[in-house]
Amino acid sequence: MSNSKPDLHDWPEEGIRAAISFVGKQLTAGEKLSVVDVGGHRGETLGAFAKNVKHFSYRSFEPNPASYEALKQYADTLRSANRDIDVYNSAVGAEDGRIEFHVTNATAVAGVLKPIHGLSERVSTGDHEIAQTIDCELCKIDSLDVIQNGDITDLLKIDTEGYDLEVMKGAKKALQNGQFKAVLSEVFFVPYRQDQAFFWDLATFMKHIGYHFVNLYDCRDTTQGRLYTGNGLWLSPQLATDSNFL
Repeated sequence: MSNSKPDLHDWPEEGIRAAISFVGKQLTAGEKLSVVDVGGHRGETLGAFAKNVKHFSYRSFEPNPASYEALKQYADTLRSANRDIDVYNSAVGAEDGRIEFHVTNATAVAGVLKPIHGLSERVSTGDHEIAQTIDCELCKIDSLDVIQNGDITDLLKIDTEGYDLEVMKGAKKALQNGQFKAVLSEVFFVPYRQDQAFFWDLATFMKHIGYHFVNLYDCRDTTQGRLYTGNGLWLSPQLATDSNFL
């Protein structure tokens, strides 16, 4: 088995490093940074944490069976006394149950939501064309044992191709209780998926919960020069206070 990182795109690390810089200040020497990763794909985010953090506890969810197997194999190469890693073949949303998941030609853009009409014409590579629709398990963050136990987790990372608000809704109890010190989520500014959430939808939800927006990272523009997507970072009320936010 190879110890190399999956031969795909690297997860952009600007947002991850920013999140680590905030939550890492509160960790004691040797304490593990705890992460819940929604949308683990084939291990790009896991590789980014392994590169930037020595000690971490990592729990990842990936619904695409093929991507999950690659993630699982990669996780096996990284486990150690300093790295607790668990991966699950499941989608994450606002409820527990089952849901349809659309596997696209490019697995990195697979998701619960279908691409908008005309997207394939704008992206001529065919990456977003649906190759297969599968039935998969769906769980919500608030049902996880670490949440039920009242544990504090350092970071919730979300990358679900426009389904991110549903993930946040399923973590509402944990967020209201401040059980995630930081949340790093993919955000969109232009139409991309049917019934998607936009940045302002996520920002409004998090504001009502009491989380403080920090900044946008890893941003990309469309070919027309419009802001397309990026990763938004929010801090819990307690961590924002500890960080001297106004």
